[in-house]
Amino acid sequence: MFSNLLTTKPLIDAQSKAWIDDTYAWLERHFSSSDPKLKPRFILPTNDYYPGRVGSVDEMAQSIFEKTGEYAGMRQWPVVLRCASMAAPPPANTLPHLSFPNGLRGTSIRVVNNDFSMQGGQPMVWPYQEPQVNHPQLMIANFAQGYAALLMQHTMDNPPGGPEFRNQTIDLLACYLGFGVMMANTAYQFRGGCGSCYSPSANRQTMLTEQQTVYALALHCVNNQLDSSPVRKQLKAHLQKDFKRALKQVKSDH
Repeated sequence: MFSNLLTTKPLIDAQSKAWIDDTYAWLERHFSSSDPKLKPRFILPTNDYYPGRVGSVDEMAQSIFEKTGEYAGMRQWPVVLRCASMAAPPPANTLPHLSFPNGLRGTSIRVVNNDFSMQGGQPMVWPYQEPQVNHPQLMIANFAQGYAALLMQHTMDNPPGGPEFRNQTIDLLACYLGFGVMMANTAYQFRGGCGSCYSPSANRQTMLTEQQTVYALALHCVNNQLDSSPVRKQLKAHLQKDFKRALKQVKSDH
């Protein structure tokens, strides 16, 4: 009886755990990089990773965008950021047909635009709303999610569970790329008690629950033998206990 009282309840159910575990292994097979600068790690929402001294809203957005692309190993991809309030229409809203002779991710990958003659070499444009700069973790999570979506477009294989799980896999891939702290911290955002309180710029579309994202964060930590202390300190207060439970659930199988 007393042993049952001391047993920590798993953070997520067995079915969700099995899918995340299997899909994480699938991601490792498809999106790992031999670049030593992209070894498994955590990107944290601190000035060490995202220096905060900039002169304007646009410079802040561009800095976050460029750093996120760098950490994802995708700075060479033809994607640019534009403020949504700019009068000029975006030059393109889809990527041209690309090929990657030496890998999808890395600091020195080569990206070949096979549609250059047709598209004029124009990049894909990601718009952002200026108020989003007031929520830097949300902006990072959105960019990480976007880069993960681009990676998923370049594999024809389906993740565990089939094609209907590709969107959930995008969120998990963002965690695999190292952005799990921001993904967990923004998995649930307060929408306000009335319509006037709700700010779309303070929310993002999520495909994994808050607890599933925290479990993915713990799995990334344990699988790669990363120090969990800096991660826990950067999580929202109410997620820190969940993270501890997730670590214990992951380690129960290791």
